[in-house]
Amino acid sequence: MATKQLEIRVTDIVVQIFWNGDDDKDHPLNWKPSHKWRAVIVVSSAVFSTSIASAMVTPNVPAIAETLSIDSKERMQLIYSVFALSYAVGPLIFCPISEQLGRYWTITTAMVLFSLGNLVCGLSRSATLLIAARFFSGMGGNGGQSVAIAVLSDTFSSDDRMKAISVYSTFSISGMVIGPILGAICSEKFHWRTLFHGTSVLNGIALVIVATFLPETYPPTLLRREATKISKIRGGRPPRTQYDVEDSEDLRRTMWHCARRSVKFLVTQPILQFIAVYYGLGFGVSFIIFSVFPSIWTEAYGQTPIKGSLNFIWLGVGCLIPGASIVSAIESELALSRIESERRHILKPEKVFGYMFPAAVFLPLGLFLFGYSVQNKWHPAYVNIGAAFVGFASTIISFAIFKYLGDAYPLYEASAIAAVQVSRAVTSCTFPVFSRKLFAMMGYDGGTGLLASIALVLGLVGTSVLVVFGKRLRQKTWRIPLPWTKG
Repeated sequence: MATKQLEIRVTDIVVQIFWNGDDDKDHPLNWKPSHKWRAVIVVSSAVFSTSIASAMVTPNVPAIAETLSIDSKERMQLIYSVFALSYAVGPLIFCPISEQLGRYWTITTAMVLFSLGNLVCGLSRSATLLIAARFFSGMGGNGGQSVAIAVLSDTFSSDDRMKAISVYSTFSISGMVIGPILGAICSEKFHWRTLFHGTSVLNGIALVIVATFLPETYPPTLLRREATKISKIRGGRPPRTQYDVEDSEDLRRTMWHCARRSVKFLVTQPILQFIAVYYGLGFGVSFIIFSVFPSIWTEAYGQTPIKGSLNFIWLGVGCLIPGASIVSAIESELALSRIESERRHILKPEKVFGYMFPAAVFLPLGLFLFGYSVQNKWHPAYVNIGAAFVGFASTIISFAIFKYLGDAYPLYEASAIAAVQVSRAVTSCTFPVFSRKLFAMMGYDGGTGLLASIALVLGLVGTSVLVVFGKRLRQKTWRIPLPWTKG
């Protein structure tokens, strides 16, 4: 698997092992396609179960509030928002740890936490316990999802990764579409506790699949395992790997260094700071539409919860079909760009930002169409088309950012994702709260008009900054050695 090399020091001899060249068949990037896609399908199935479980809760919040005697609308909103808030905590814990312990154990542990939290939600007899369980469940679910994205970069090169991201997103978005439909059916036909019991069974199945079929994909972890095997055969301490910059026997110190990496990224790296603000504001505006979407159909159009939930299919179409076509275009262009870059020995991960310009147009367009259609009671098709445009824009932004982070931070992508997710958590938790007051004061047309104007300026200016100044921002990094900082 790896070749051993000797690094001679004055006082001792340190054995260091490396991958056997760039084409080492045991490196995840060189695995057989069937082995790679097995990893993608396994993590995607886990994300599918967590997406369904999180999306099913929304239609059942009124029933939960009635059973647990929740009178305050703010506390009712907290049942939904606390899960979004956990986006800030879960990835910050699980993503850096995955860069020390590996992807397998981190994702498995996150799934266990999500399943236990979901189970406790169904058994809760008080609002406080349910909200706390939702938070811990969200920590596991959101942390596992973020690490799962890094699995795609472990196993697929930059040229092929968009296909894996597309499959992963298909599972995730399908869960977000199916979840509200099942949740609406549950709210009318069953008790809300049945919802959590059913999703606990689904999560248990997903956990078994992950624990049984998910291979370890993080290259440093695989090489360290090989080093451990060598030490058992030869005796003594395990040899260092090419990823180990220094000897460290203090596990607590190593884990603490890993745990704070995401925070350090966010504080010290301008490119991640800008992306975090851009992604957080863009996702927050989109999340407002997602949060009010169920109530639109029951309050403004008088549809039943089940019939209204079927409109989520339009959101899924907006996220999947247009997104898939853009993915193909991005992948083809990036392949040509990589060929040209390799001739010059330069790789430009910022190339992908140019494909976010369509999102800068479709997001405000979707917001305008959505708001004016609801306010003037236009045909539901116009509302759904507007929502589909918003979903389309959100998908493109997410694809481009995750693609960039995988290229710019190949070994530390999970930590970079966690750093970016913080702002998303804050906006997705807070924006839906003030949006209700915004729509009450200005109406849906005025409120979405204001949001669309902000989104248009943010999209055009923010994307232009990333395209023009992204390379300079990327080069202003701290001590972690990153490839292409001289490119």
